[in-house]
Amino acid sequence: DEDDNPVTAVEDAHLPRLIGDVAGLRVLDVGCGTGRWALRLARQGAHVTGVDPCEPMLQRAIERAQAEGLQIDLRQGSLDCFPEGSYDLVLCTLVLGHLADLEGAIGEMAARVGEGGRLIITDFHYFGQLLGWRTGCRWRGEKYHIENHLHDYGEYIAAFLRAGLRIAAVEDICWDENASHHGIDGAASPWWGFPLCLVVVGER
Repeated sequence: DEDDNPVTAVEDAHLPRLIGDVAGLRVLDVGCGTGRWALRLARQGAHVTGVDPCEPMLQRAIERAQAEGLQIDLRQGSLDCFPEGSYDLVLCTLVLGHLADLEGAIGEMAARVGEGGRLIITDFHYFGQLLGWRTGCRWRGEKYHIENHLHDYGEYIAAFLRAGLRIAAVEDICWDENASHHGIDGAASPWWGFPLCLVVVGER
């Protein structure tokens, strides 16, 4: 969470427009991590269930929710076996690029989308991967890289359609002023307008 990350910065700025009003909605946050979106949506009145396989990250989310007095159902679980139930919004942000089986994960998430509900996914843009960029973080002075699998828009759209969802939106979130001041200002100007994050929205 402490990493200076331009990808999450632009996603944080632009994704709320696509999410819209969540007050009273049942939301499933898949790969919720430390609660970046789960807490945000709970503050806005959503009934949030979050699932993540990483116990230390999930524990951090639990501690944050408790500190704010937020009622969030946070569970440890794999990303191909989610809580049963029907949700108005299933959200999965910056996760699927780490999975080889894109279609299986999207199929599982789509199965939790209720009638009239939506599945919204974001991911690290494959254009960056083609340039050799990889997801990474620093921990206690060491730099770690997390395995990325390249999935283009065609794969996402095909998986949504095979899961029975209608495509409601397909967007790029690009390098803009929201990505400034995130540790790489010297290299920022050549990348202005370059896609950092992709978004696909499907509806039931």
